[in-house]
Amino acid sequence: HVERIEEYQAFAKTLVDLLKKQPASGDETKAFIEDLISTAQQIQDEYNNQKENMKSASFAAELTRKTMALTQTASTNNLASYMELLKAWRGMGGAQDFVIAQCHTLARSLFLKASQGALTNPGAVPIAMEVRGRCREILRSPDGYEIWPEY
Repeated sequence: HVERIEEYQAFAKTLVDLLKKQPASGDETKAFIEDLISTAQQIQDEYNNQKENMKSASFAAELTRKTMALTQTASTNNLASYMELLKAWRGMGGAQDFVIAQCHTLARSLFLKASQGALTNPGAVPIAMEVRGRCREILRSPDGYEIWPEY
């Protein structure tokens, strides 16, 4: 998941940078661009909000080491140790699952907003087409946890 989340972060950063450079040919186009920027920045915000919960690769390596060590021991404390490890694994994995689902949902929202903006504002069509193309690219092959049954 981490690699895919990083792809979304790069997507959001480059899209925000691109949109900030777009000339606004009127108030309606300016509002359209600002709305797209706001949505793209939410992708970055979701990551930053959950970064601590997602932990690091070294934390995952340490959990792996502890889990493997637990399998080599026979102790009356194994169940309690297992439950603590399980809690850590689920906390880390759950945060990653949540972020990747949010990234996917926000990218779909960007695609939709770009489409709707082009319908009502002909001057926004070139921007909308660029945003839609970039969204299509990032959404090309979703990770299993990106697609929730009721999102």
